[in-house]
Amino acid sequence: QAARLALVMLQWASSEPTLEIEQATQLPAGRLQLCAETVGWLLQIISRIGERMNWPATDCARLSRWADRLAAGLPAAGLELYHAAHRLLDRDHILSLLEAGVDNWAVLLSLPAEQRGKLLPHIDLDQLPSIQSPAPRPPTLVSYQSVTMPHQPISPSQPQYSEPILRMDKGRPDQVIFRGSEIYLRPAEYKLLRALASQPRRCVSYHTLYNEIWGPDEIVESAQVHWHRHKLVKKLRAANGGSNGTVSPIKTIPRRGYILDLDPRQVEVK
Repeated sequence: QAARLALVMLQWASSEPTLEIEQATQLPAGRLQLCAETVGWLLQIISRIGERMNWPATDCARLSRWADRLAAGLPAAGLELYHAAHRLLDRDHILSLLEAGVDNWAVLLSLPAEQRGKLLPHIDLDQLPSIQSPAPRPPTLVSYQSVTMPHQPISPSQPQYSEPILRMDKGRPDQVIFRGSEIYLRPAEYKLLRALASQPRRCVSYHTLYNEIWGPDEIVESAQVHWHRHKLVKKLRAANGGSNGTVSPIKTIPRRGYILDLDPRQVEVK
């Protein structure tokens, strides 16, 4: 089983078309992606362990690079395109561009519009400026000053929120709005945050989170949810203009689960 999984992952991180991999492995693309996320997570962990144990830097970098390739399902040449616009282009789109000698956005944008249309049919390239590196909007500051509403006296002990700090819409499962900034999330990160946002300030058990992210029939490493939480927290902190020292709204309840430490009035889930 281990050998078969390794061979499948080598295929997934190659330039072989997705349909051919599905036919050869008898596994759907969604299951392949799930396996790749698990193996990639383990490789990242091994790379981090190696850094702590002073392994050669080239070996740690090679492991981390393989983790990125598995997450993208692409050869190394496709990673630049993947990181630039994986929200717009799927795996086979990027492979088609690589086959045509296009491995970055500068080359893609230099092509005539007609040629770009042939390489990426049904893709609206007008979305590119908003997808590559969206400039974060200034964070929305919540005012705690007394704001009077007609016939509704406000208690000074209860802060009033002008608008939600976190917005999620199931129609956009690739992004959320946090403190006025757009954050693009991977599927597991989005599912994790949505499960927490559905019950703000209430502990959501690990068991519930596993079922929400992977479903009751999947077998995953029990610590994998911690990795997705780690990646999610980094993105939320970055949107808040902070660093690793910035307080995260996601708290850990030891041996039980996670909690989204936001007032329910600060969270909007559609």
